This record gives sequence, structure tokens and C-alpha cells, in this order.
Amino acid sequence: LLFSVLATYFLFCDLLKVPESMLSTVGSLTLAACGFVQLIFFCLPLNRYRATVIGCCFAGFIGAVFMLYGFNMIGLTYVSFETVPINLYAFTAICIGVAICVVLNVLFHFIIGKLRGDDKVAIPFYLESYYKDVDDDIPNRR
Repeated sequence: LLFSVLATYFLFCDLLKVPESMLSTVGSLTLAACGFVQLIFFCLPLNRYRATVIGCCFAGFIGAVFMLYGFNMIGLTYVSFETVPINLYAFTAICIGVAICVVLNVLFHFIIGKLRGDDKVAIPFYLESYYKDVDDDIPNRR
């Protein structure tokens, strides 16, 4: 998360000439989007309950962003968050940051699998119970 946000904030926003007024919004949205990438990786394999949790979190986040933007538009300045509309360049920088986060997550899980010396698909240790063969638990199943 940290590398993705810092790369977006300091490198891609500068390369894409994102206005300075949008930098904090771009950093916040990149952090939130990369957080959702992490949430999806943690929830693998997806089932109905986990997909509902992800969907509710995403809906809450979108609602909060629009609520804070609305507060700023109507002049409620006691809200400490400043959100500004982003342009196409800022959106591109956010997408690049999220892509970096996805690539680093996949690479991390691949490297962990190789370091563990497993021949199976590299999955995090906390997901191993979900990939266990069901037939091993039932001794005399036909």
C-alpha cells in the first residue's frame, strides 16, 4: 500500500502534471482503492458473505466520498476533509497506483510460495484451510 501510494503521489502525479490542489485527493483515493485490493486478496476465495462485505464497504466508501464532497460544496467548512473533483490525469495516476498494488500483491504471494518450497499454487498461509481436500476429512466416503 505504501509503495503504491508514494509512487502515485510523488512520481505519477508529477509525470502526468496533476494540479497541486488535487494531490491530497489523489493520495486518499489511491490509498482507499489499494485498501480494497488488499481486502479482496484477504477475502479469497470469495463466497457470498465475503462478496457482500466487500460490496458494503465499497458502497460506504463511495457514500462517504460524495457526502464529504457535498459538505464542501455547500460551504460546511467545519469538515476537515477537503475533496476536489479530479481530472482524467489524476484518475490515470490512481489507476496506475492500483495496478502497481495488484502486481505487488501477486508477486508477493508468488515469492512467498517459492520461499516455502511448495509445488502447489502460492496462497497465503491463512487461506490454506480453504484449499484442503474435503475427501481427506471423511475416512470411508464412497
